[in-house]
Formats: sequence, C-alpha cells, structure tokens
Amino acid sequence: LAPDGKLVTVWKELTRELFAALALQKAALFLLLGLIVLVSTFNVASSLVVLVRERRRDLGVLAAEGAVASALVDTRNALPSAPVIRNRGLDRARLRAVVVNAGSANAATGSPGLDDAEAMARRAAPRLGLLPEEVAVSSTGTIGDRIDLQRVGAGIDAAAAALSPDGGAAF
Repeated sequence: LAPDGKLVTVWKELTRELFAALALQKAALFLLLGLIVLVSTFNVASSLVVLVRERRRDLGVLAAEGAVASALVDTRNALPSAPVIRNRGLDRARLRAVVVNAGSANAATGSPGLDDAEAMARRAAPRLGLLPEEVAVSSTGTIGDRIDLQRVGAGIDAAAAALSPDGGAAF
C-alpha cells in the first residue's frame, strides 16, 4: 500500500512466474548446449597404424569431429625440429588434427625436413576433410634422419581410413 492508501504493485512481481520460467529455460538450454559442445570436443577420433614388419606403433592420427577449441605447446629448444617450425606458423586456435610419427624426429634435416613436415599435413588434410593448416604434425625418433615419406604417407592413408570415435584410448 502506498501512503495515500492506493495499492501499488511492481510489474516484476506480477510476472514473477514468467521470469522464473525464463530463467529455468535459459539454464536448461545452457546445460544442453554445454553438453553438446563437451561431447563434440571430446569425441575425438584416432587410429594407429601397426606396421607388420616392425610390429610397433609407428604412426597415429588424432582428429576432432567438428570445430573445437585447440591449442599447441612446443619446445623452447634453440634447435626445433621441422614439424615444430612448421606448426609455429599455424593458427593454433584452428587446429583440428595431428599426425604423429615415430622413428625419425625430422630434426636437423634443414629445408627438406620442412618440406616433409608440410607433405605430411598435405597428405592427411583431404583424408580428414580438413585444410593442411588445420593439421599439426609431430615426429619423434632419431635426430638427423628424414622421415620416409612413402611409408609415412601409406600410414597416414591407413590411419585416416581407420578413424573411429572410440579410438582415442589406443592413440
């Protein structure tokens, strides 16, 4: 009641139930969209290629389904490998896949090593439905040896063909 005896109501009090329903709907949509983003972010497909001759895992492809938040951490070493140098030129927020090979670090290989790192990304990208600049590459192994592009290329083809939403644990 107002001092003059008139009944005063606030519009917000009259629409309290509407505001409560809107708040509940907003929270439900936020939760639903959050779950969709969470599932798509962690629904990562991966595959490993086991080379019959060496009986070890030599190459892996890890690819995210759809757009995801991404980041990249690399070495502070004064002599980075060719893949590290290549990846430094990428937009780290746009990465959607990484190709990893073992056996040759592709380090101390000069400009041919840079060409090899770029070739890995170019080989993987169309098989993953991506652009080469959305694919990071990584190599580990013997320093000074170039990667065997024929073997790595075949591994990328096989790994991309075998991608599976539940392959992440094998990566």
